[in-house]
Amino acid sequence: MVALYGVVHGIEWNPLIEYPPSICPSLSLRGSLANFPKGTRIGLEGFCPEDLRKLDRYMGDVGNKHGLRFMGYDPRSGEDYWGALEEFCREKGFDIVYLGDRQREVDYIRAAVLYEKTRDSELVQEKGESDEKYNRKRIERNERIYRAKVLMKKTHELGRDQGMLDNLRKSRVKVAVVGLSHGDLWSARREELCLDIDSYSRQTLIGGYGATEFEEDAKPDPNLVYERESLLREIRFLRTGRIVNERTPDFVGTWDRHTPSEGYFEMFISELDGKTLSGIIEDYNGKAFFSGEFREGILRFTKYYDPIESGPNANTNFLEYGVRRFDDGWCGYFVARRSWSNDCVFMTRDVSMQPLNMALAFDKIVGGLVYPKGKYHTNYLWREMEPLLCEGTELS
Repeated sequence: MVALYGVVHGIEWNPLIEYPPSICPSLSLRGSLANFPKGTRIGLEGFCPEDLRKLDRYMGDVGNKHGLRFMGYDPRSGEDYWGALEEFCREKGFDIVYLGDRQREVDYIRAAVLYEKTRDSELVQEKGESDEKYNRKRIERNERIYRAKVLMKKTHELGRDQGMLDNLRKSRVKVAVVGLSHGDLWSARREELCLDIDSYSRQTLIGGYGATEFEEDAKPDPNLVYERESLLREIRFLRTGRIVNERTPDFVGTWDRHTPSEGYFEMFISELDGKTLSGIIEDYNGKAFFSGEFREGILRFTKYYDPIESGPNANTNFLEYGVRRFDDGWCGYFVARRSWSNDCVFMTRDVSMQPLNMALAFDKIVGGLVYPKGKYHTNYLWREMEPLLCEGTELS
């Protein structure tokens, strides 16, 4: 039986305008751990000092070899937090086990270097090269960067997680303190992962600058747990060309014409009655419901994400879509209620169309529109769609 703790041990901050916020093991967390007797074997996320030195040296060597300013995950991330927790555990006489797997971390560093090299690759429009050819080259480069990013996330979120789980099982610890995303996932999927968890507690962030709260007998955050499913959806699509393999979608599309694979979605119509329709949209953020109608050559529909089967990146607003049919597909815009942020969208009934071709078809459509001189074509398309999208968007 393992007493599991999931903790926030770091926070994103802007080094140009902010001082780094300090997050420490809370007094409540320390008090909870202090209830365990001296000699208790406790597993901590991270690496022993010797492994840390080797990883630091390896990161430096790899960065110098490839001429990169390494911007990936630092194995010392949250060092102040883990250092303070390690000191506390030693004071209490606990037997500390480090759960980090050095080889998994090396795999991640290699993937991060590949991502940095791909992202730093130059893109130049050659003399005499057509805009159309250059645009294809630009999108292809963006797609390579996206694939490298997903590989990096895979080695980080799947590989490192599996390494920690393997070490947790081998070491037979009685207590384990890990990052919140690991803790929530392990607690929620304890049966699937064959983990004998006696209790789960969380130290979570409140507010925006390092304040935390501690909760015993806690329940994992379903949106945080769904982050793993979001990554698996990305991997599945890049491997198979589908997010959902069990059904054939009625439409496929993208809401990112610059990196179309990143905005890929599948649309399934479950009810069609005359000019009204409804169904489900699946993308990397999760499952969303939609309903709408055809009106004057426009397909207009409202989409909202399932609050349980969606990740933290899913937009919590109702999203209003308006798309018009052209020869190469359906093209238009969507707008988020309340925030009024908007962006373009492309979709097609040709479910075999690759994301690269979706982006090229979109550019062909908007490039072929007749629009007033001096008006950027995507902005002109938005001006055509805006009245339809903005009708009746107040919540009833």
